[in-house]
Amino acid sequence: MSGLTGLLVLAASIAATVYWWWSLIEIARIPGWQFAAAGSNKALWICVVLFLQIIGALLWLVIRRGGVVDAEDWPDPAAAADWYVDDEAGTLRWWDGWQWTDRYDTWSGTRPVQTITWRSPYRTT
Repeated sequence: MSGLTGLLVLAASIAATVYWWWSLIEIARIPGWQFAAAGSNKALWICVVLFLQIIGALLWLVIRRGGVVDAEDWPDPAAAADWYVDDEAGTLRWWDGWQWTDRYDTWSGTRPVQTITWRSPYRTT
């Protein structure tokens, strides 16, 4: 029975080490803005996982990983302020670096009015 116990301990040790390395690599690969968007700090989590090893990796998994990974779907705050295509309006719209503004690239600077083409009910051909 002690041989089986030794194998189980060895397997658990290998699994814990692999998960610890995987956590370190995952944290290192996630961009810093994603941590900031989730209200966290990348350097802090690298230190926590590095020094606390498997306990730090489990803390990362339970406490912060979900929020940081979900922040990937948030708009990239690094997108520069510029004119971008607004498919709904069919023209360019100003992105101020954080949110869309009400400025459009039209003569008046307002949202373009949808033109309706009127067709006569009587055929003229």
